[in-house]
Amino acid sequence: MRTTMPTAATVACAVLFTLTACGPSSGAAEAKPSPSATPSPPAAPDPLAGKDPAAVLRAAYEETQNAPTKDIRVSRRTGERQLQAYLTVTGEDWCYGRVTVMKAGTADIVTRHGVFALKGAEGFLEDHFGGRSRPEPDDEGWISLKTSDPSVAHLLDLCREGLPAKTFPAERTNIRREADTFSSQRRVAVFRSTVPGGAEITDHVLIEGTPHLMERRTGGPDFAHTSYEKLRPATPAGSAGPA
Repeated sequence: MRTTMPTAATVACAVLFTLTACGPSSGAAEAKPSPSATPSPPAAPDPLAGKDPAAVLRAAYEETQNAPTKDIRVSRRTGERQLQAYLTVTGEDWCYGRVTVMKAGTADIVTRHGVFALKGAEGFLEDHFGGRSRPEPDDEGWISLKTSDPSVAHLLDLCREGLPAKTFPAERTNIRREADTFSSQRRVAVFRSTVPGGAEITDHVLIEGTPHLMERRTGGPDFAHTSYEKLRPATPAGSAGPA
């Protein structure tokens, strides 16, 4: 009896039968539509685009200074002293808060109407007065000095951080805008510049609303870092400091 060998086409059909049906092709498989991609929301317009960085920065300094009351946090080095302070600055004449001289101690300070008053730990007072005699404190422990006293200059400098437009270095050079950053999902513009001697200043300006300073860092041997934590209406006259 003669055996008929399967043709190549028959073998191919048998192999593929489990996957597809043999026979004429019914056409290419219909592709499933892919879900459409959700378009990214358009980027918010940059209100500072095309503006001169120096002019933007100057305006931000002035806006910050013009706020009736500023709560600021300052860290800086002056000579051999490293200081940290949390201060409230109202107008150009009233500053109060707490200052710590590292490795010495902490004191409360108030300056108003040409008087600088302090009340603090013995270590702070020893660091401040050194071997000089101290004025007698009042009944609440406040020692009053004149703001013209050279010994309080480094402490007044802390208060002046709340008046940034007065300390805006006119001799700044190479003011440029760097890549933006974000703080609590709010857009912040970053500016860098240099001052004579090569020290670099980095300013963070909150773009939301009217641009104003959020933070300022100054490099160099006498570094400074100031955070403008809250700008608010004028503080009512209170009882901070000596009567």
